[in-house]
Amino acid sequence: MRPAVRSLYLLGLASLTFLQLYATVQNRNLWPISSFNVFSSAVADDVWLLKIILVDPEGHEEVVDPGRVLPVEFFKARSIARGVFLDPTRSIERDRLTTTIIETLKNNPWIGFDETLTPATTRNPRRLHVEAWRLDPSVRDEQIGFQLVQRVRLYTGPARGTN
Repeated sequence: MRPAVRSLYLLGLASLTFLQLYATVQNRNLWPISSFNVFSSAVADDVWLLKIILVDPEGHEEVVDPGRVLPVEFFKARSIARGVFLDPTRSIERDRLTTTIIETLKNNPWIGFDETLTPATTRNPRRLHVEAWRLDPSVRDEQIGFQLVQRVRLYTGPARGTN
């Protein structure tokens, strides 16, 4: 390799290395340089998760992710659950969705594949509760991942007469 070409190559390599370090330290993306901030962002002081609790006729409860009660990709199921159960003006939609979830789990369980999770194991749910769980990311828990700090019941349904 000629000295001029080699010098240009090393200058380009040093420039790309500097840009990558700058982007990483500043947590900025400079296309095509990535700061990889998807995995390096700071975790909030507390994390909130939406959980579905299915209740069978004997009163046994199964706590599941929203992705295990809707036959869509788990991230879409979480978004649907947030939109319906966290909006206080959507009481009719909450009861309809709850009835649909219960009937689907009873009569039409699906097969999980890729980002669509397998259905909950409770096959004859009578009711369901929706809770928001506050987790402390600074303390690890073997079952949940983060330590459970608070459970807030947001909904119990379906309303009488809709099931």
